[in-house]
Amino acid sequence: MNSNKPFSGKSETTLDLICMANVEPTEVAWLWKDRIPMGRITVLSGRPGCGKTFLTMFLAATVTRGGDWPDGRGTAPQGSVLILNAEDDPNDTLSPRLFAANADMQKVHLLKGVTVKQKDGNSSQLAVDLTNVDKIQEAIRQLEDCRLCVIDPIGSYLGHNVDSHRDNEVRSVLTPLGNLANELEVAVLMVCHNRKAASDFADDSVLGSRGFTGIARAAWHLYSDQNDPSKSRKLLLPGKNNLAENQFGLAFRIEKSEIGTPILRWEDGDVQQSADDYVAAKPTDRKKRGPEPSKRVECMRWLAQQLAAGPVEAKTIEIRASEAGYTWKTVRNAYQCLGVQSIKASGPNGSWSWRLPTVEDELASEHDVSCPSIEE
Repeated sequence: MNSNKPFSGKSETTLDLICMANVEPTEVAWLWKDRIPMGRITVLSGRPGCGKTFLTMFLAATVTRGGDWPDGRGTAPQGSVLILNAEDDPNDTLSPRLFAANADMQKVHLLKGVTVKQKDGNSSQLAVDLTNVDKIQEAIRQLEDCRLCVIDPIGSYLGHNVDSHRDNEVRSVLTPLGNLANELEVAVLMVCHNRKAASDFADDSVLGSRGFTGIARAAWHLYSDQNDPSKSRKLLLPGKNNLAENQFGLAFRIEKSEIGTPILRWEDGDVQQSADDYVAAKPTDRKKRGPEPSKRVECMRWLAQQLAAGPVEAKTIEIRASEAGYTWKTVRNAYQCLGVQSIKASGPNGSWSWRLPTVEDELASEHDVSCPSIEE
């Protein structure tokens, strides 16, 4: 077992060195050729309502049938699918969409929690999260032929004490998940929300720490096509991919099926666009104000770094900003773009501190956050 504890003087240690001459090269196994690898973590990100659940249910259905992938790159390895879903109702959302996608319902399993039976005969229900990843491992082993595990959204399964913006904390819970995927040869698909603030690169738009996309071997971004008047056309565009050559995107629409349930229908051909291309071309409705965009983006990155380790007093930010050469107006604009939250210490003389938004903040907020002054 890995440990972060320092070595004591009395400990006996043995270095775990691996000679690469003894490592046998192997080919990457794929759930979806060049798009979703087996035994690895893949990220799927997008804003609420962009079709992420439709897509994950399509993927699940295709795996249960061993069906063909829409880009013509072979068929899915047939098997069972494990789903952890904290937002969608299984009766009126997940089940109808799986059925419309022609899933083998016997091969799809939803992990809702763990029942603990006490000695007195009473029982209680406990939630499953990545701090007890062994329960997810146990569920996958019970399915025997599990090929895909969907965690939707990943932010709901980090555990109460894990800060989604702290890279070391995110990686501490995702690393065991990655080890599980590799050991059991199952594809793990983490569904992530996008932050509201604009980003220069698509992978940076994933809400929370960069550890989410950092530990994943592939990232896919789902957008509504801004050029489609009906808004029914969705774009699945590639972000990073460490295991295959650069891929083109795909497009689909959400339409009514013969039984009346909305269904995902793929369009023919590739979309000659990456997620970064989409981000660069996407228009913004923010009014131009303050410093030039390049300076504002630079300040946003600086402010995010200042708050990465946790809350910082607003007065301290003001001092550091002056030392870094940023005007307070530029910092206020960066504050708003990042959706930074202000928190006041208890007591009549409590000071204000700033912190990066949590997943819950982003989902609960339906309007831009204003930037309070230092004196507030």
